[in-house]
Parts: sequence; structure tokens; C-alpha cells
Amino acid sequence: MKLKIYFITGVCGVGKSTTIPYLKSLLNKKAYDIHDFDERGVPSNADRQWRKRETEYWVNLGEENIKNNISTIICGFSNPEEIMHNNKDYIKFILLDASNETIKQRIIGRYQTKKSRQELRRASGDSVNKFIKDNIGFLKTLKNICQKDKRCNIIDTTNKLPKEITEQIVKVMEQKYEKNDPKKD
Repeated sequence: MKLKIYFITGVCGVGKSTTIPYLKSLLNKKAYDIHDFDERGVPSNADRQWRKRETEYWVNLGEENIKNNISTIICGFSNPEEIMHNNKDYIKFILLDASNETIKQRIIGRYQTKKSRQELRRASGDSVNKFIKDNIGFLKTLKNICQKDKRCNIIDTTNKLPKEITEQIVKVMEQKYEKNDPKKD
């Protein structure tokens, strides 16, 4: 089995963060190091440069883990185009996709309190409605990127529970291992 760095990506509302506890319960803790992309903190008005620095941090951690015989999974927004230049076959992306209505409802559910809306405004600079519009708009861009990138698989999370989404993620990871494992060819 080849070691990998997996970025479970997608826009807000597709189910990235909710899969973390399920991934931790399904996968061997000694074989997988699982993280939330934002766990080191998100600055006010987080921008592309911050995300690129964080992505590099996670790639470096994943490469260190590979040296120690551990695969790494990072759940959170990442853009495959921002690390395409690395052209490293051990970096894989799993894009979580969802219908526009699903994303809208999940984001509305997440930002119902005044405190949560203030935190959204601090981190992104956006209102809930603008945040919904921007996320739905960018998902189309991410899907186009992933459809052209052989390192990327897409999973539709519409009407799926976190456990179901996680089981699909694990299946995609296992398929990738089988395709890349020379012992299985």
C-alpha cells in the first residue's frame, strides 16, 4: 500500500469537517494522521496567501508522515491548482460536492446565532447570504478543476449523512491504493 497525503476538499457546507470523527473511528490511528485544515486557526479575512501557506504546511507535515510510514488526511478547503506545480503522485484530492440547495441549508444551519455570524464576518468578511453565494459559485470552479486533475475524485454528499460520506471517502482511498499498488497489478 502506497502512502498518500489526502486533501478532503470542497466549499463550506459539503461535509468536510463532519467526516473527521468518522474517519478517525474507521481508520487505523497508527496508519493515518487526520487533521482539520483550519485547526491551527484562521486569521481575520483569511485570503489566498494564507491558504497557500497552510497548504504548504500540511504538505510538509504529510511528507514527514510518509517518512514515518503514515498517510495524512487533511479535511478543509484546498485548491488542487495551488499545488499542481508540485506534481507529486502521493498527493490526492477528494472533492466533496453537493447540490446548491444542500449547501445553502447547511450554511444557514451553521450560522444561526449572532455569535456564529460575527465569527463568519471576522474570518471571511462576508454576510451569510454572500458567503452562500460565493461558496455555491466557487464549487463549480472546483469541480472543473477536479475533473481535469487525475489526482482528484469527486463524491456527491447531497442527502447523505456524515457516516455515509466517510464510507465513500474510504472506498475511494482504497481504490486508489489498489490502482497504485504494484503488488496488485
